[in-house]
Amino acid sequence: MAVRGVVTVLEFYPSDYNINTAPLYTFQNHFPGTRTILGTVDTYNSYQVSPSVMERDGSLRDMSITFVATAANVDLVENAVNNRYAVTVVVLRWSAVEGIDNPSNYNILSLFTGNAVSGSADLSTVTLQIGSYSDSLNTDIPWRKIPWTILGPLSFRR
Repeated sequence: MAVRGVVTVLEFYPSDYNINTAPLYTFQNHFPGTRTILGTVDTYNSYQVSPSVMERDGSLRDMSITFVATAANVDLVENAVNNRYAVTVVVLRWSAVEGIDNPSNYNILSLFTGNAVSGSADLSTVTLQIGSYSDSLNTDIPWRKIPWTILGPLSFRR
């Protein structure tokens, strides 16, 4: 089976979503306009996803999604980070038999799910970093110092 086409689908969910929650936003980066892919209507948006791990046992801890810096995409990245959206990245492909512009069947090549961790921008692009929010290196720590009256009783005794 020769691969003819590849499309990447992004789905944004609230941070507390469950399996029955509809996505807040869905995008795809191949077909102009809108396209129904795997039962969801996805809108075209220009973006690149990196890195991609295509190994069976490959490990991937985080991923970057780079959008064109339109006002809508800047707002999307800001909202995603501020609201800690859960983001699913699905890479789909189809065979040469299907043609390039109107496939009827998609095969999942890879899937990644993470939380919106941070964002950055320059003059022409805006980037959303997704990964595990509950990371031991980037934990939520209160900005105030915790008083000794709370920590004292928790200390180890000899």
